Amino acid sequence: MAQHYFAQISPGLEGLLKDELKSLGARKIQLEEGGAMFQGTRKHLYRVLHQSRLANLIYWTVSEGTAPNAHALFERAMKVSWNEIIPPMDEVLRVSIRVSLSRHPEFQGTGEVESIVFRAIERSLEGKRQVHSAHWNEEDIENHLRVLVRVQDHRVSIRLDAAGCLMHKRGWRQQEGEAPLRPTLAAAMLKLLNWSKDEPLIDPMCGSGTIPIEASLMADQVSPRLWTRYACHDWLNFDKELWQTETQAFSNTKTSPKFHPHIYALDINPEAVALTQSHLAQSQQMVQVSQGDVRQLTAPDQHETGLIIVNPPYGLRVNEGDETKALLRSFAENKEQWQGWRLGMIYPRQLTPPAPQGLVGKERARFQ
Repeated sequence: MAQHYFAQISPGLEGLLKDELKSLGARKIQLEEGGAMFQGTRKHLYRVLHQSRLANLIYWTVSEGTAPNAHALFERAMKVSWNEIIPPMDEVLRVSIRVSLSRHPEFQGTGEVESIVFRAIERSLEGKRQVHSAHWNEEDIENHLRVLVRVQDHRVSIRLDAAGCLMHKRGWRQQEGEAPLRPTLAAAMLKLLNWSKDEPLIDPMCGSGTIPIEASLMADQVSPRLWTRYACHDWLNFDKELWQTETQAFSNTKTSPKFHPHIYALDINPEAVALTQSHLAQSQQMVQVSQGDVRQLTAPDQHETGLIIVNPPYGLRVNEGDETKALLRSFAENKEQWQGWRLGMIYPRQLTPPAPQGLVGKERARFQ
């Protein structure tokens, strides 16, 4: 039976998410700010949880429709079959509710909506499960239900978090460098720049190694998920047999790290280089890693074309983009050396992008 789901992504990247969901078999995909609604069976939910490289969170929509006032919202929340979702047990169920409220004159604020939905869940589970309110930022998923409520005009949707915490927390990055880039955004950068798995790739400001690791995982076509437990495992309708089937179909089959000689990770900071090497080991990936200054970057002799991709740590290890400007200057002044190469970067909105210096630039996306 088809269900309705919602995949969340950084606003501005919804088009990429739509393409990914379609490739994973999702149906009737509709974009909205910050994500995409789609239809599918539990098989599609499990597949997206395993395979999505872009989504931050995946939700199951358990109710959607009109709620013109507080009474209607309570009745709508009460009609959700909470008893068929939440198993009865002695352990207290912690419930976190996040509310997005816009253009609804009947509600005083998000706190009122949160209280109404919580009371409905508490009333529905009365006698079967004790319920306590919890903070959303708790990331442990045991006995924890996270509910997203969106109210716009007179329409409301109630969605349950199927993952349990942000999906970029995949297990391989146990330590953070300065201004760490989320793996989901690294994957989005690679897709926006149309990087192919065989194209040479250089990250000359690799930091903690997120971009090279995501590139190598994409090149191997292995699942980005390293988790063994998700929030949906605690739902009464969780299909263990189907989950195992999907897990086996999309599991990482590598028995040893594979070396990707065409992927290069460099950083001027020796601590960043060491952190990248540690993360590569944790993710079972191998790329070319070395210490080097981006201002002295040269094209590898064995590659005539390729992609340079950077997420400069503005305001931390560089001074308002000095190294980025030096990279652009080197790219423009050494056109013969870099003939056939492309350059992509993330640039913060609060800074003025440097002049292209004779280079042809194009903004691929603007996201939050």
